[in-house]
Amino acid sequence: MALERSMLRDPHWDSCVWAMQYGAADSIGTDKSPAAATFTAGADAALSTGQTKFAAQSIIFDGTGDKVTDGTAAATWASRANNDHTFQAWVYHDVAVANETYFETSVETSAANYVLLERSVTTGYLNIALSGGAISGSTAIPATTWTHVAYTRRGNGFFLFVDGVLGNSGTVAETIGTSVNHGVLGYNEYSSGAGFAGYIGEAYFHTKALWTSNFTLPTRARPLRKHVSGVRS
Repeated sequence: MALERSMLRDPHWDSCVWAMQYGAADSIGTDKSPAAATFTAGADAALSTGQTKFAAQSIIFDGTGDKVTDGTAAATWASRANNDHTFQAWVYHDVAVANETYFETSVETSAANYVLLERSVTTGYLNIALSGGAISGSTAIPATTWTHVAYTRRGNGFFLFVDGVLGNSGTVAETIGTSVNHGVLGYNEYSSGAGFAGYIGEAYFHTKALWTSNFTLPTRARPLRKHVSGVRS
């Protein structure tokens, strides 16, 4: 019987530089993307089976300094942040009561250069905060349920998504410098009160703009392999 060779393969695999999808035997430093990044847990960030979406484990954060940092070179991260890219993750808030950062790429401890994907303390909406401006979403992030959050940068356009639905978009001419720049999950480097409390599962970063309009959510863990067209027997 002929089967599509693209079955269970990722058409965007070549652009993936984060694939934080944890099996039962994985450690928190495991990156399954082609970039093979090195992740380092800060404070009490750890893998957990307390709440999971599709993968066997997710990362638990307590909101007080917990973070996971990518050790990729600063210049590489600046290039990723300044060009087309997409970040996406499944998030589960224990209690959604504060500004809570899902993802940041910035110059460490500096408010001059940053891109933050966060939940707003005032509205509960998904926002993207940039040193050159901000874009506010229109969809609240609930507590105690898995929610898919994502943003895309395409040129100077930024697009916010909650559960695959475009909440807002805007244009900001954002340029990130190269000094001590890195990607961080679950923490705001220059505002420690904006840490995340809950679980983040299956986080991915792509060096391309995957979406600028509504998209269909995955119904299973993403395939961790390259798309190949054609058929096989």
